[in-house]
Amino acid sequence: MIDLSLILPCYKDAPHLRASVVEIVRVLESIRCSWEIIFVNDASPDRDREVIRELLAEDSSGRLRFIDHEKNTGRGEAVRDGFLAARGEFCGFIDIDLEVPAIYMLSMLLALQQGADVACAHRIYKLRLGILHRAVLSRGYSFLTRLLLRNNMPDTEAGYKFFRRERVLPVLATCEDPGWFWDTEIMLRCQMAGLKIAFPPTLFLRRADKASTVRIAHDVVEYWRRLLRFRSMRRAGQIQVPDLTVPPPPLS
Repeated sequence: MIDLSLILPCYKDAPHLRASVVEIVRVLESIRCSWEIIFVNDASPDRDREVIRELLAEDSSGRLRFIDHEKNTGRGEAVRDGFLAARGEFCGFIDIDLEVPAIYMLSMLLALQQGADVACAHRIYKLRLGILHRAVLSRGYSFLTRLLLRNNMPDTEAGYKFFRRERVLPVLATCEDPGWFWDTEIMLRCQMAGLKIAFPPTLFLRRADKASTVRIAHDVVEYWRRLLRFRSMRRAGQIQVPDLTVPPPPLS
């Protein structure tokens, strides 16, 4: 078994994909652990597939692997497929734009090595005019999550999460949302299952060369709807909580 499987879900990331992978590999090489990278191209309409294939052709180590979706499945499904293919004791995923820099992977791994089952980035925003709305939305969403679902997690949406693979597999099997809400769902389910969760602080640095995908009105309504649905299901006893004292079930 290797130490770390890093999942890189890709969708419309071609402009920065190669440079980000170079930086990620540089950091991984400095950590002194065995690792693999699993790209999951979620049917991106741009050149993600071509760039990934170029990177694999240039790699002689055998540590780069590729899952290519023919149809777009959503962020949650993309990460899930990567986890199922992973071979590491630890598995994690990060957003390929590196707005949370790759160097923070070390903080995540240290948290796991010190006993955490889950390590999720707690994003600290360096405030400036062009990023103010992201900070407001992120903190507002965290407040809503804590208010509606009675949890004390400071950040559930960060695209920077690492896990003990065997501990998270049973939880992963119960997740239902295939899209962006999966980030929150898996954190809530991990907490309900009694997993130990750490939140290492990280700096969030907005890329000036990358267009924002945030749609304020739409995203606020959609996340509100999904939070209310999850709360309703939990109150009705419809949220499955895995028994972590038994081996993880097979995932299809």
